[in-house]
Parts: sequence; structure tokens; C-alpha cells
Amino acid sequence: MNRNLRKPNNHGYSLIELITVIAILAIVGIGSITLLGVVPRRHVTGCTKQVVYYLEKARTNAMSFKDARLILTNTDLGVCASLETTKGSDVTISAPEQIGEKNLTVSYKLLGEDDSVAEHVLNVVSYGSLPGSTDESLIFSFDRSAGSFKNAFVGATDLGNSVSTIYITKGNWTMQLDLVQLTGKVTYAWKE
Repeated sequence: MNRNLRKPNNHGYSLIELITVIAILAIVGIGSITLLGVVPRRHVTGCTKQVVYYLEKARTNAMSFKDARLILTNTDLGVCASLETTKGSDVTISAPEQIGEKNLTVSYKLLGEDDSVAEHVLNVVSYGSLPGSTDESLIFSFDRSAGSFKNAFVGATDLGNSVSTIYITKGNWTMQLDLVQLTGKVTYAWKE
């Protein structure tokens, strides 16, 4: 008696295979959702730290040179910063350095403006118009002896006051930089 004892051919999945596939899809889904929220936050944080660094550098240079200014510009390639220093009659402008990703929004408020006043937004300009300041560049300068902020400029236009707050935004993430006029110090936190 030769019986053919073959197992029936089941084409289904085992419970373990099904649970494994569901677990992998869940991990990939959670990772991508998290990544979509974290990347814009990192761009805002990175740009904020670079703006603080350049403000401190310009403030320090102002005490060493006749004058030092930070030129902050929002370009089609991203947020750029360059330093302008004056020693005697020589003016030197550093090459613009990209300090923030593209599609960041940079806005500001002047000293004395309250929450009812809308923020002034820096328009995006072509990177080809740099180095130096354009009509859309936000320019910070410091008092040489005290290190305090002087009046800010947008291009060649004197704003008549110093900037009190800078906002860097991407998507739902906004970082608020508070500038202390008398000391030239900068603090920052997430805007609620």
C-alpha cells in the first residue's frame, strides 16, 4: 500500500508572517510621520542658532573695528548672512553664507511695536543680487562702546528704531528671538 501522504498546499499566510508585516508597516509609518514633523523644526532651530551666532560675531567685531554690521537676507537659496566691517576708510563685506534652508520665513518687529502690529516680513530675493545689502536685507549694527543695538535698516532705509524681535518660521514651527537693545544680547524660544 503506497499512499501518497502529501500535505495540502495552503496558499495563505501564517499568523506570524502577518504580524511581522503589520509591525514593519507600523514602524515605517510612525517614522515617516515623525520625520515630517521634525525636519521643519530642525531647519528653524539650525537657522536660529546661526542668526544668534552672527549677531554675536557682528557685536564683537563692532568693538574691534570702526563699524560692523550684520546683513541678513532671505534668498531663493535660503537665509544668508554676511558681515560688513569698516576699518578706517576700508569697507569689507564677507561672502554671504547660507545659514538657513530655503522656504523659511524671516520676519521682525521693531522696538515699541506690540502684539497688535503685524510682523514685517523679509521678501525673498535672488541669491545673484548678493553680496552686500539689497533693498530686502535686514541690517543690524551695534554701538562700539556699549555693544548695544543701533537703529536697524532694511536696505538703505533707516527703520528709525532697533529690532526687538525676529521670527523664523517654517510650517507650524516658529522660533522667536528677543533682542535686548541696551546690551546687544539675544535670547530665543519657541513661539506659542
